[in-house]
Amino acid sequence: MIDRMAIFIVSHNGSRDVLDLTLPILKKYLDDRFDIYIGCNCAPNLPDSSLERFIEAENSNWKLETAEQLEKLKEYGYSKVFLCLDDFLFTRFDKDFLFDLYQLSQEKEIDYLTLRRPALSIFSLFRSKLKKTKVHAIESSYAYYSSLQCSIWNIEHLIHMVSLSKDIWHFEKLKSNKKHFWIDQKKIRYFHIVEKGLWDSKRIAAIQKWYPDFDFSKRGVFRNSVVLFKLRRLFRFFTGVYDK
Repeated sequence: MIDRMAIFIVSHNGSRDVLDLTLPILKKYLDDRFDIYIGCNCAPNLPDSSLERFIEAENSNWKLETAEQLEKLKEYGYSKVFLCLDDFLFTRFDKDFLFDLYQLSQEKEIDYLTLRRPALSIFSLFRSKLKKTKVHAIESSYAYYSSLQCSIWNIEHLIHMVSLSKDIWHFEKLKSNKKHFWIDQKKIRYFHIVEKGLWDSKRIAAIQKWYPDFDFSKRGVFRNSVVLFKLRRLFRFFTGVYDK
């Protein structure tokens, strides 16, 4: 068992501009217990001192590329992987908390532990708060049982789930005979910064905190209604119905 944690960022060459924005922020939070691997089609030349390593896969589709990259990661000796997407911008990141979770997932043989709370109704949320544990089983009826929010995966289980998927959107709705779990936590916070291939207008201010002179024109901006976004969150809070 490796006493280091692998972070695998799902990415591809077409979103390199997104990765160039989010990766430096993530790296500021980490130390030498973490190994960063990034999926790509053609790896850039990096200095030996770089924390990150790119894992190449022939340009095909998300399923085949991700499966090939995960198999390589498995060959490196990792049994667990912290998986995230390249457009996640972290606003809070407790590396000690994450490493403790990694060790917990090994000790308890947890195949999937996500850091993002599922969309629970107010009643389900109240029930979860009554429990003494912070780790909860995801209900099998939940639409996004295999969500690609930041999660610690057993790499064998992840490879198997990818093999069952049709594409990245189908993957998140896959069910499993293995229990999936979520943890109630506030130690790590992040959000998507890309919506429908464009920069999300709700996240412009957050991006500019890190990059004051960032040029949004090259990719364009998706004008997401803040009011509609908040109404959807409120609807999910009271009903537990997730309209992605």
